[in-house]
Amino acid sequence: MSKVDDKKEKKRKDLVDAAFELFSEKGMVNTSISDIADKAGVAKGTFYLYFNDKYDIANLLIYQKTGNIFSNAIRALEKVKILTLEDEMIFIADNIINQLSNDPTLVNYFSKAIDWGRFKEAVDSKRDSGEFDFLKAYNDFFRRYAEYNIKDPEIMWFLILEFIVSSCYSPIRCNQPYSLEEIKPHIYKVVRLIVKSHLVEGADNLI
Repeated sequence: MSKVDDKKEKKRKDLVDAAFELFSEKGMVNTSISDIADKAGVAKGTFYLYFNDKYDIANLLIYQKTGNIFSNAIRALEKVKILTLEDEMIFIADNIINQLSNDPTLVNYFSKAIDWGRFKEAVDSKRDSGEFDFLKAYNDFFRRYAEYNIKDPEIMWFLILEFIVSSCYSPIRCNQPYSLEEIKPHIYKVVRLIVKSHLVEGADNLI
């Protein structure tokens, strides 16, 4: 890669990093393109050399952050032997919680910058993330459940992820009103209920 290409890649990365930090602090709605450019240390016009608008960069961040979370969870799952669907779901939920706990900025980001509409728009846009194949990671994750009798697995996991993020935010950020370890068993009870509510009739033997 030439020096010119190196500089371009650095500017692009600086913009992405700046957007992630600002979206995590202020949310996407309250962040302007000027805010992102200023934090990245570039002119506002430079932003448009790399992205169409802030929704474009938001989609890229969803690809990166959500794709990494799903991929990490599946890789961890493949290293263990779990016999039931319910226990598999709990394992993945625990893995996601631990990822959020290890990087508290992530829980900020998911709580302030992602909603169902934003997430679906990112998936449907089918944009190349430039770093890894998000759609493959995403589809591999949900293809895993094709063999089970689960109704709307995508919605099921969105509900689980939303619940995890909202429940873990205060314990992770300020250890209040309960520690993360104290709240985990209660989270898992709700995750089990969500899973059961998405099993079609006759699939209870999977739990």
